Amino acid sequence: MRFWKFAPLLAALALAAPARAQEKPISLADAVQIGLENNHQIQIVTRERQVAQNNNTLANAGALPTLTASVNFNNRYDDRPNQAFPDQRFRATTNSVSPNLNLNWVLFNGFAVSASRESLSLQEEAAQVAYAATIEQTLQQVILAYHDASLQKERLEVTAEVMALSRDRYQYVLSRKELGSAVTFEVLQEQNAFLSDSSNYLLQKINFENSLRALNLAMGEQPDAPYLPSERLSPMTQAYDLQQMVAKAEAENKNLQSLRLSRSLNETAIDQARTALYPRVTLNLGTDFQGSRFALTVEEQKRSITTTGYDFYGNLGVAYTIFDGQNRHRQIENAQLQHEIAQVRVEQAQLQLASQVVSANAIYEARKQVERVAEQNLEAARLNLQIAEDKYKSGAINSFDYRAIQMLYLQSALAAAQAKFDLVDSHTQLVVLTGGLVSEGQ
Repeated sequence: MRFWKFAPLLAALALAAPARAQEKPISLADAVQIGLENNHQIQIVTRERQVAQNNNTLANAGALPTLTASVNFNNRYDDRPNQAFPDQRFRATTNSVSPNLNLNWVLFNGFAVSASRESLSLQEEAAQVAYAATIEQTLQQVILAYHDASLQKERLEVTAEVMALSRDRYQYVLSRKELGSAVTFEVLQEQNAFLSDSSNYLLQKINFENSLRALNLAMGEQPDAPYLPSERLSPMTQAYDLQQMVAKAEAENKNLQSLRLSRSLNETAIDQARTALYPRVTLNLGTDFQGSRFALTVEEQKRSITTTGYDFYGNLGVAYTIFDGQNRHRQIENAQLQHEIAQVRVEQAQLQLASQVVSANAIYEARKQVERVAEQNLEAARLNLQIAEDKYKSGAINSFDYRAIQMLYLQSALAAAQAKFDLVDSHTQLVVLTGGLVSEGQ
């Protein structure tokens, strides 16, 4: 039978089967967990958050004194002729120790301590927001990559189904030709359909493999990691209140939170610049101790002297810059301008965010309708294909009509799968804009 001349193609298709023993099924929840554990950027921002937490202390803000201790050891030995009696040697040993304890404390620096502590707290909060934003971005990447792999898997199943129908029909028309009830034209037409569907299957297999590699990348795994999505596309069709969504976005959107924190940091920068207008009061306390021993040897006659002494000191200093060419006022004015710029950016981001939420919600609602229509269209196309198969075998329709109905089913199935993915994508984007992906992911 001429069908067997396509044995190499059939072997290639068999090797490209969608289900393989070496692949490990994985759920969306497990994929997200792996992605959060392996993501390098999350590891970076986790450490950056720890750095910000470590920096937020009273000592780093300048509220605590500095206490230092030091000690010096000096040793000297002299061996030289005695100037009064040149035939004699003058030998002397000197040893001394000088410990010191010193305390420095800035008692007042124009409220710089409170401004610095507030700035450090805001920096810690900003690091936390950056951490949450990175987790949110990772979740979005893994979710979309997982569902894209599920989409490509469903598309592969559809192309495999259509290819199987073309193969069966090709075998059927070959059998008819051997019995004399089909002509070469019909055989060539079915052969062309089978080869075309086989090519589509192989190309879709490549798309599916690429989507698995993209999923592995999103999870932080090696490209050849044996993971296979176990869940089919199942988009959510939840209804949202638009005003509540806009309000939630303004309160929880990570980008907007970051801009607000930047504005607050600029506000503390104004307070820090104003500290230069105040005097600086410092306190310096300490104590010194000195002990020394002097040993002299002249013609085997030895003498030694030991002395000790100590002191305490306390100093209070006040410094104030009377004139610096208006540099302090210039720095304050620049800080105020930076704060105004930050405020404008917040207002701009709020308007853009509200518009994005409205648009994303409109797209989400439209895609819910598209997904329902696509599912209904698929059901009708599947039923039409079943009816057409019986009619084709009975001779009620020709191969051209059957092929058209078959291609309509293929397009409907692919469109239905794409509609489900688009709905997942729009829902994920809407949740990201409203800052709810992290809480929902948790």
